[in-house]
Amino acid sequence: RNNVQILAAKKAFYHIYDKPLTSEIRSETSSHYKEALISLLQGNRPEEDMPNEILAAHQAKVLYKKGVGKFFGTDEHAFIVIMTRSSPVHTRRPAMKVATKTTNGCACIILAVIAAC
Repeated sequence: RNNVQILAAKKAFYHIYDKPLTSEIRSETSSHYKEALISLLQGNRPEEDMPNEILAAHQAKVLYKKGVGKFFGTDEHAFIVIMTRSSPVHTRRPAMKVATKTTNGCACIILAVIAAC
């Protein structure tokens, strides 16, 4: 959805249920999923049609370092920030750059699926 559609959905939700959608999301979800949803519900993602290749390369390095290339655990917050604060078209670029750096099929699938959101 684009920013206008997200803001319209939030307004419609409030009109129907007399409470903010973000409040409902906060009470019904948790952890990193909640963080990602709340970030997306801000309705302020860039909407450009062309990815920024320089930024994508930097973000790919961050994603790799904070996730696939990390020895223990992952830094989900870094992943959420990159994937929810870039345009949907742009998010595919760093995810695909990370996917080409690893032979871990599972990581590639997860990155590709989330980047398509």
